[in-house]
This record gives sequence, C-alpha cells and structure tokens, in this order.
Amino acid sequence: MKKVIMVSLFALVTMVSFGQNKTTLGFMGGFGLNSSISANYGVWADFGNWGGSFINGASVSNEDPTDYIYGNASKYTAGSSYYNIGVHRNNLFDKNVFVGVGVQRITDITTNGFEEASTLPYVNVGIKKEILYGVVRGEVTLGKIPSIGIGWGFTF
Repeated sequence: MKKVIMVSLFALVTMVSFGQNKTTLGFMGGFGLNSSISANYGVWADFGNWGGSFINGASVSNEDPTDYIYGNASKYTAGSSYYNIGVHRNNLFDKNVFVGVGVQRITDITTNGFEEASTLPYVNVGIKKEILYGVVRGEVTLGKIPSIGIGWGFTF
C-alpha cells in the first residue's frame, strides 16, 4: 500500500511540475460493465497533457449462495469494494482523446469477512471535451472490474 501511495505521489508531482497550459479538476460517476451490479464515483485532475484519477466503487456478486447455504462451500462472496488509481495522457491521438493506465485494488467481501486485497493493472480510454462553462469527460476502464463513467470538471 505504501508503494502505491508513493508512486501516485511521485506521478502527481511530476505531472504538476511538467504540466502545460490548463489545469482541470473534476468529478465523475459510473457503473460496471460486467455481469454483476457495480457503481463507482471519483475525481480527476489534468495538468496540461498529463492527468491522474482516483475512482472508488463497489460491486455485488452474481455468485449463487446455494452451495454455501447447504454446507458444500466454506464461504460465499457477496461482493467487492475497489478503487482505481491511475495516470493518463491527454491529446495523444486527438485533441479530445486520453489514454491511461493504473492499478485496481479489489477487496472481496465474504461470509468470512474482508478477504486479502488483490492489486491488478487496468487501462482506460476516454474523451474529454470543453463545453460551455466546463469540461465533460467520458471513459471506459478495462480491468478485472470494467466500468464506464461520465464526469464534469472545471478548467483554471
């Protein structure tokens, strides 16, 4: 966990140091793309061509509890909580397109309590467009818990 925080802080300091032009701060919400019910919310910040994001979410399991109820399984997974921390690059292919990578930390919630968390990579791709008084942002995140999100931000 300390390593993830240190890498995130290093990336953030680097982005601020080498950021160009505009700074954008925003918030977003979304839902999962897998077969279970999932929802998330988070924030993002852009410093010129580089940015970072933090997304927090939860998903409900679609696992059948029958085996656990009848004693054929030692535990039942009710769902998961997760968060994504990542960096992205704006204006990579087009003025409005961004591509990013990061880590997704997932903790399963079972009848035995919280399981040990797993840390896995993810990638995201999205569109960011300045309109009226702010910035609209949409993204698709591909990881163990895939999701789609939309958000609104302000440029300074």
